[in-house]
Amino acid sequence: MCQRNSVRRISGLSAPSCVAERETVRNPAASVRLRFEPNMERTKARILHVDDHQDTRLMMAALLQDCGYGVLTAGSVAEGLELAREINFDLYILDVRLPDGTGVELCQKLRKLNPKIPILYYSAYGDEADHQSALNTCGDAYLKKPVCIADIQETIAKLLAEHAGTD
Repeated sequence: MCQRNSVRRISGLSAPSCVAERETVRNPAASVRLRFEPNMERTKARILHVDDHQDTRLMMAALLQDCGYGVLTAGSVAEGLELAREINFDLYILDVRLPDGTGVELCQKLRKLNPKIPILYYSAYGDEADHQSALNTCGDAYLKKPVCIADIQETIAKLLAEHAGTD
């Protein structure tokens, strides 16, 4: 169980020790992957968050864990696909700009793996036309950074509820 006062330092950032685990990669700054604890089945939902900014991944994982979700993160399309093949997620949260492709391309690949999993874009890029174009191509919702945690929680809850209604 996660202890709120237990903190591990990761590249100058802090995260609850039950959440963060440094992954050895060619580019050490490229990725921090968060792992599920043994009680991951008791979370509200399992979420994959793909974003090329480490600080955004850590912040989102900490916020969502505080809300009762189990979160894994990836820093690229390739890492996101690898995790999606290994683990059954309930929701994907994707940045639009990634170092090895786009969130829209990743969305299309994730849909081929499991077409029923809801996908939320969470990005600072683009205008309303870009958002609509992304959603028309693939995806279920789009939140433009910055956004308050209440909006993130509300959108996630809505997507998960809609998905639960289709099973």
